[in-house]
Amino acid sequence: MASYSSFGPTPDGQLKPDLVATGGDDVHLFPDPNDYSLPSTVGMYMAGETFDAGDAILYTTNGFAAADGTSFSTPLTAGAAALLKQAHPSLNGRQIKSLLVNNAAQTVTVEDYYGAPVDAEWIGAGLLDAGAAITANVTAVPSSASFGIVSSAPAPIDITLTNIGSGSVTLAASVSCCSVDSGEGTVTTGVNLGSTKIMPSLSSSTLAAGGTATLTVTFSGPLPAAGEYSGAVILTGSATTLRIPFMFIVKSNVGYNVVMFLSCCDSNGTYSFAGAPGSDMNPSGYPILQVTDTTGAPIANASAPITASGGLTLKSAPGGPACSPASSTTSITCSTDPYGFLYFDAVLPASIATSFLTINMNSLVGQSVEVYAYLVTTTPRLNSETSAQPGVVDGAAFLPTIAPGSYVSLFGSNLINYTASNTFTNLALQLDTVTVSFDVGSGVTYPGYPIYISPTQINVFAPWELQNYSSAQVKVTSDTGLSSNVVTVNISNAAPQFFNYNSGTAIATDLSYNLITNSSAAKRGSTILLWADGLGPVTNQPYSGVPAVAAPLSYTTTTPTVTIGGQSATVVYAVLAPDYPGLYQVAVTVPSNATTGSAVPISLTVGGQTTAAATLPVQ
Repeated sequence: MASYSSFGPTPDGQLKPDLVATGGDDVHLFPDPNDYSLPSTVGMYMAGETFDAGDAILYTTNGFAAADGTSFSTPLTAGAAALLKQAHPSLNGRQIKSLLVNNAAQTVTVEDYYGAPVDAEWIGAGLLDAGAAITANVTAVPSSASFGIVSSAPAPIDITLTNIGSGSVTLAASVSCCSVDSGEGTVTTGVNLGSTKIMPSLSSSTLAAGGTATLTVTFSGPLPAAGEYSGAVILTGSATTLRIPFMFIVKSNVGYNVVMFLSCCDSNGTYSFAGAPGSDMNPSGYPILQVTDTTGAPIANASAPITASGGLTLKSAPGGPACSPASSTTSITCSTDPYGFLYFDAVLPASIATSFLTINMNSLVGQSVEVYAYLVTTTPRLNSETSAQPGVVDGAAFLPTIAPGSYVSLFGSNLINYTASNTFTNLALQLDTVTVSFDVGSGVTYPGYPIYISPTQINVFAPWELQNYSSAQVKVTSDTGLSSNVVTVNISNAAPQFFNYNSGTAIATDLSYNLITNSSAAKRGSTILLWADGLGPVTNQPYSGVPAVAAPLSYTTTTPTVTIGGQSATVVYAVLAPDYPGLYQVAVTVPSNATTGSAVPISLTVGGQTTAAATLPVQ
């Protein structure tokens, strides 16, 4: 059992988890004698992707990767449930759950770090066994007997058994008892817990095909000493074995553990929170911690002082017990609710700062918890459409109409608090913490592909999916989910513009990619390459964010027209430049009668749209 996996009980003392499933991370199997290439602490093979070599986590050359994590356990269990539903279409969800839970394997006995024993509070019924579940012929609803936190003998629990097989089944009930606080109980014979008893009884021991019976699990006698008690009611037949886990808790009310509900952790193991200045730390009044006793049961009505520094304002949280005083910039005292949750709220200071708050739990669990509230830059903001420099423009001439499959520049303030470098590989949907979205209405939003970020400018690839839309609403999200204002941008399938330098000189090269300048001007009659943005649809269109390839080339579906010095230039070809996702390369022959000079006018037209004024040195 992974030591970092979540364990129960629920806040009201019910049995959770229901069962456990594989998540990898078998630290004791390293090196694997059968596969020395398997990295340490990575225990599961899974599908990877061969598409984007820039994806360090998921990219793999052979289609498979090794990883681990408790996040894999739930999808594996869901897959097993789907198999069971396919095999038994008529069963309801609770019966499918029973097949999984009541046929779990009993092979998980310790957690992996300290080797401590585990019981139902850690693993529920046991380890997922899809093979055993799919061959089972009896279901139990509910699939476990949770007595909860008991202060006196609780009511009996009735469980409905159903024979889903084609023949009759004869069952006998017994009890496997007992684990106490994950260790072996002091009384392990029969069904006794001292003078406390867990007794099963069946309304009928024989179930015909499709028949049902009631299993009643009864708790009787005085309460045992404080602790978490668990075991299983076992139903056995000639070809059937069902384990129905039970659990109950007798509270100790001795403070033992604090469960935090904040993201964890920085390099020092400190719980952290980030947000904009003046924002609410818990905008919905979420619980920030839970206090439990030595049995895992919550401790109610326990008080703890909370102190703050760095400009934080502490206050009571909606829905939780009121703190005293209701608001303070230094200290408040808050109490836990009946489920052991301690709620409070905090408002971050109005200016950029680093703040701390400390929750003093010494009187309850002998420890203090420090929360580090790091404030990121203020909320990102895009310039409006009517600004001197509009917030969303094409990436070449910075004009307010963009084309799908082209580069787009975003201008504003506080877009990010550091700069990342430009990379022309397969583009990711996120660069560091920045994402850009293009919302075209009716619930349809397409992601952009950032290639450069800075506090005042973001360059992004506009996805091909924007074709045939007339406008989009653009938004930047960065850091901890801080979102900018929304800016509307016009879209045209073609919005051609030359990349330029020196305030309007079109970027052009000779066929050897040498830059054309005043000292090495384009020669009349020679073929040169123009570099442009937004020339519109192409053949062999790449996926959004993916570089074009050299074979086959991606030609513009409409051949552009080019004039140089007022004379028509022959267009040899117009393609997406190989190895770039949105850069167009146009080969043209300079007219033999073109005007010469250092600033000869040049223009390009495609799809009814013409580039902004630009010049080219010609000799």
